[in-house]
Amino acid sequence: MTKKITLNHITKVEGHAEVHIKINDGKIEECHVHSVEGARYFENLIKGRSYNEITMITSRICGICSCAHTITSLMAIEKAFCVKPSYQTKLLRELITIGERIRSHASHIYFFSLPDYMGYGNAIEMAKDHNQTIKDCLEIIRVGNELITLVGGRDMHPFSSIVGGFTKIAEASKFQKIKEELTNILPLLEKTITLFAGLEIPEYEKEDSVFISIENHETFPLHTGKIVSNTGISFDADCYKTFVEEYFHKGSSAKFASLKGKEFMTGALARINNAGDRLSMRTKALIKKYKVKFPSSNLFLNNLAQALEILHWSERAIEILENNKFKPEIPIKIDFKKTKSCQGIGAIEAPRGILFHDYTFNKKGILEKANIITPTVQNLADMELSVKQYLNQVLEKEPNKSKELLVKEIEKLVRAFDPCFSCSTHFLKVKWE
Repeated sequence: MTKKITLNHITKVEGHAEVHIKINDGKIEECHVHSVEGARYFENLIKGRSYNEITMITSRICGICSCAHTITSLMAIEKAFCVKPSYQTKLLRELITIGERIRSHASHIYFFSLPDYMGYGNAIEMAKDHNQTIKDCLEIIRVGNELITLVGGRDMHPFSSIVGGFTKIAEASKFQKIKEELTNILPLLEKTITLFAGLEIPEYEKEDSVFISIENHETFPLHTGKIVSNTGISFDADCYKTFVEEYFHKGSSAKFASLKGKEFMTGALARINNAGDRLSMRTKALIKKYKVKFPSSNLFLNNLAQALEILHWSERAIEILENNKFKPEIPIKIDFKKTKSCQGIGAIEAPRGILFHDYTFNKKGILEKANIITPTVQNLADMELSVKQYLNQVLEKEPNKSKELLVKEIEKLVRAFDPCFSCSTHFLKVKWE
């Protein structure tokens, strides 16, 4: 018997899309993820713009990931024109990225994923019985936003970080205050890890999983290093086109990506799988305490991986603030009398995984070509195959499981990827056949 199921809208994800599923004799015959939102053409919007206009536009690709787009864009521009930012600039950019990591991960795991496991339709319903849990989340998000605002000028679309430096550096007393606030939330972050380590997650191990992340052999993945996979692939970001192929599915306005022809996952779980030995001692102690095994190919563990990352990065921010005093700086100016047509590629670990910005400029600093690959684009093919594999596993155990319960299983798995379809366009409808 053949049946079709269309999931017209998945809630609690960033954006809109559609999943089309065809089941034949208890097996998933087809599974397709389609973006149903119109393409947003940011790569064309920035063509013809001066180098110093681009970042303020590309940060608007996504509100929740605006800092990641800002920093990656600046790094691509600086590589193109051989601008070398100072050590202080790099640290301040790291703090902006950490602030975004804190607020993005906390928003996702508490507001989007946790209601699935607590038996609620959304966080508002959950708050009636778990008010303190929501308050904890809001406090974590607040501190993340405060860190971004302190360094970047505002919590969304930061503007003080420009090519070669920062236009303004906050007073020392404000850095001291945010260090204290980060220290104060550490118990909440341990509480968060305890909560998510204790959730009962599906026993699903994706077959032949490929995880990619940035690797520099010194720190946990963030801004610098090669791109590596758990399968032994390694390449410089400048060579990404040799390894990462973008393509379209019929009926979807979002791109998909493969790594040497195979689907892959990037994000918190990939980072911990590939570089978990570089997490903070406190974070690793909690992994050991709750007997969580990494590397893992259970994609539902991405939620716990994000909780672990919040603690690691909060401790890293405290370390930076304790060991550095920030002074006003003069941003580096580009001498266009000495420049030629050039290309620059930036790649960092955004909350949801590796983000690429690839720019080509003429000798006057005008952008002629751009390519931007977001983490969700890279995760889409893996998400599609994972839904198919996981549903087959569910149907094998419970062949008569109702459509409503199957839809919930799909939503839970999709949300585990933390998709951001504002970036790659948007998400989600499900169509069953």
